[in-house]
Amino acid sequence: MNKDRKVSLEFACKNLKPNLKSIIGILFVITIDPELCRKLKILYADISEVGTCGKDEAEILFTTHTIFRIDNIEALPEADRLYEMQITLVGDQDNDFSKHT
Repeated sequence: MNKDRKVSLEFACKNLKPNLKSIIGILFVITIDPELCRKLKILYADISEVGTCGKDEAEILFTTHTIFRIDNIEALPEADRLYEMQITLVGDQDNDFSKHT
């Protein structure tokens, strides 16, 4: 994940192959409440300084069991088959999550 929208859009557009119509690109816009993360001990880290992609890649790393709620999905005008998905980091105490598990 990259915190720079322009870099993320360029990467997504560059990797949409015209001959693979079944492949889509998704740009994730993630909302994080640091207080909720502290309270529920949800771990994430800014790995910009240690990531393998270089310092220009402002990246965030989440643990594999991190739970996100999908808030919205919409097509982006920048490219065919490119979508923006707005998600929010939630804990397993989230009411919607609890109903489905």
